[in-house]
Amino acid sequence: MNDYIIWYPLWYPNRTDPYSGDFIQRHARAASAFRNIEVVVAIRDISLPPGVTEEVRSENGGLCETIIYYNTSNIRFRPLNRLMSFFKYRQILGSMSKRIFQLRGIPSALHTHIYGKNCYVPWRLSYSSKVPLFYSEQQTGLVKEGAKTTMRWGLLSKFLLKKFLSRIKKSSFVSDYLGASVRRFYPKLSYAVIPNVVDDNFFKPSSSVNNATTFQFIHISTLSYQKNFDDIITAIKYLTEKFINFELHVFGPFNNEWQNKIKNAGLEKYIYFEGEQPHEIILPFLQSSDALILYSRFETFGCVVIEAMSCGVPVIVSDISPMRELIREGKDGIIVAKEDPVKLAETLYQFTQYPLRPDKTALHREIAQRYGMKKIGELFERFYRI
Repeated sequence: MNDYIIWYPLWYPNRTDPYSGDFIQRHARAASAFRNIEVVVAIRDISLPPGVTEEVRSENGGLCETIIYYNTSNIRFRPLNRLMSFFKYRQILGSMSKRIFQLRGIPSALHTHIYGKNCYVPWRLSYSSKVPLFYSEQQTGLVKEGAKTTMRWGLLSKFLLKKFLSRIKKSSFVSDYLGASVRRFYPKLSYAVIPNVVDDNFFKPSSSVNNATTFQFIHISTLSYQKNFDDIITAIKYLTEKFINFELHVFGPFNNEWQNKIKNAGLEKYIYFEGEQPHEIILPFLQSSDALILYSRFETFGCVVIEAMSCGVPVIVSDISPMRELIREGKDGIIVAKEDPVKLAETLYQFTQYPLRPDKTALHREIAQRYGMKKIGELFERFYRI
């Protein structure tokens, strides 16, 4: 066997969705400092003519990324359309895997990221080639709260998941909460916790002095049901009854529905939508913020939380298990009862009167030691030792 590992992520940044699975790509970059990683991804791109495929490959040190774009005929009968797409997806991953085997030899391991259709090919290959299969998970669909909105777990789905988990050599989860959640499907499951990674060379405190006289809060999310932005709007409305010298900058997918809610609440002077932006645009806003607000109904981790803390910025978060794994309450963050906008408003007001001011340099150093690129790379290296 050769000392390289093939990764099969379900989500990965691509031209149709630049932010999809960016946390997996950061994991790949961290792991590739210690092992050669070959990432293989198939993405359906409806802008392509049916039957056409395009391959995009990049190499950076120990990390090779291959993204194959494809399209199939669009049939009105949706189940058949999805089935055709799945067969094409499977065929592309299988063919690409065989080509890599021929060029580089048998890998030392196969590694799936996120349970889904991407697992089929490496699952079969691990049988035929006798290569160990590893599995990492981040998705909210596997926690109880997330399953209500993202995945339906019928008897067949549970059976297939159990079969898959029984074949895995080792599993890793980004939080202990997620690992325990998956264990309810397969009680014999053992796992390691490998958190999401923060690029500690990028997310760091600003060297400039912040002389702003207005409190600046920031919220970064997909603005989905999971992120519970509705309660943040309600809390901000309550906050304006006691304190008005603040702004909330929101980074996420903008739409007219949110704009109308802000307008109807009379909060246009306080809440500013910045849209969905790359990290380079978000960074200066984050560095100059007094606190990040993330008031999710459920999470498996919280990438924006460690990014904020890596910049020396405290966080105000909902009382859910993954947040308690990340922050030290009263030192680098505040935990608020979830789905209670009145309590959130009270907490925000108290923060404006008695803000947390952690030592930015010390907080950045601590986050780097826990979630930095070198640390997570070391955890993957330890994970792969059989």
